[in-house]
Amino acid sequence: MSNALSSKALTPFGCSVEVDLSTPLSEEEQQELRDLFARHLLLRFRGQRLTASDQVRVMGYLGSVLRLPSGLDYEYVSNTRSDGKLGSDEISWHSDMQFSPMPFEALSLHALSVIDKMTSTRFASGARAYERLSSDQREFVGGLHALNVFASDFPGRNRSVALSAEAPRSVHPVVQQHPVTGVPFLFVSWQQTDSIVGLEAGESDQLLEQLFAVLYDEENVLEHHWSVGDLVIWDNQSLQHARGDISREGERTLQKVTLGQKNLLEMYPEFAGKTTDELRLSTASG
Repeated sequence: MSNALSSKALTPFGCSVEVDLSTPLSEEEQQELRDLFARHLLLRFRGQRLTASDQVRVMGYLGSVLRLPSGLDYEYVSNTRSDGKLGSDEISWHSDMQFSPMPFEALSLHALSVIDKMTSTRFASGARAYERLSSDQREFVGGLHALNVFASDFPGRNRSVALSAEAPRSVHPVVQQHPVTGVPFLFVSWQQTDSIVGLEAGESDQLLEQLFAVLYDEENVLEHHWSVGDLVIWDNQSLQHARGDISREGERTLQKVTLGQKNLLEMYPEFAGKTTDELRLSTASG
């Protein structure tokens, strides 16, 4: 491959890009990459062979690469590596760190070792979901805020009552705007959004179920089936992601680099050394 960006829109959203990312891009190509990312919110690249440093460089074209609590700027999502995270369990719909005051800005995964097409990651667009709301629904949710809570249960729906008082919680507007394009998007998720602030519990639950139905409708979901060499970069706030149980799907190791301003321990230094179970009430252990 030569360093010349060739792109094609995906359905229902996202963009497939052909370029060799193992060597630095020109200033013009970097700007084109930023423009494509702002417009499409998800970029897919096939056939890449990227070191961790290569992936960090590529993400640096798009923003500030996050330094992790480990001191590294990359990590592994893996069900086989001893230093890998997230194993094989199902992970429900979410945006990373939505429960914090500074959710991550963008994420990238690069497939180092997978059985081609056996596992997938699904993406849902908060921007397209907002577009699909009626004018009355848009008006109603436009001024609302949602309480988002710490994700102690990755497959499940996390609720404030099941968490200790010290577990992180943050309130964010239900509708937000993309920082570059100004495009509005829904920012509630099944995994981390507890409730709508100011609404009675029943009304809050009913509204969230309506929004989730639009967000996670099949016509609003892009499913990427992983092959070795794939790189997917996506906007962590305008889009959400999820995966199914992969315990029977063989080895799966993805290299991850994140864009963001602060990691978990920079926002919550008091949680150094704490486990997820310590932030969950004992009554919620089942």
